[in-house]
Amino acid sequence: MCALIATASIGVAPAHDVGGTIAPDAGANVVASVNGVAITTAALEKAVSASGRRDSLALRHELKQKLIARELLRQAATKALRVSVPGTDSAVPNPDLKPCSAHEIGSYLREVVHPAAVTEADIRLRYAQLLRERAAATARPAATLPGLPALEGRLRERLEAERFDQAVRQLAERLMNEAQIDE
Repeated sequence: MCALIATASIGVAPAHDVGGTIAPDAGANVVASVNGVAITTAALEKAVSASGRRDSLALRHELKQKLIARELLRQAATKALRVSVPGTDSAVPNPDLKPCSAHEIGSYLREVVHPAAVTEADIRLRYAQLLRERAAATARPAATLPGLPALEGRLRERLEAERFDQAVRQLAERLMNEAQIDE
């Protein structure tokens, strides 16, 4: 699960993953360039196939944006692994540094993304929302939904995951605004 946190957060599986980078095939068409790194047609095709959804221009656009976001997160994680030069204020790439893997991207995200904590009030609010949804869908809502104490842990985990995913999406959007992206 941790190894795929970066890709799960933006909703796309690793596409044509080679050491954490999206690598172009020889002679492959490029659908986008992210700070000089190519995202190929093959990577997009693989993402479309893995989505399990009906192919459409809208789906391709959505998945291309997610591949761009994934590449930006990979680049940010790689940049964070730069080492400082003693006695200077500069950082230089570590010559032994390989492109970030999905696990390293996940570690980077856990270090830099800090969503708001889930409170008891948040859990009660989500539980009340579930009760309302159940009441609208069934004639006997209370009989089919466990009590709050039984669901509290799962509700907390779900809310924490939702907040983390939202924070990752916000980071990816910020990186997109700062990046050189050619489509």
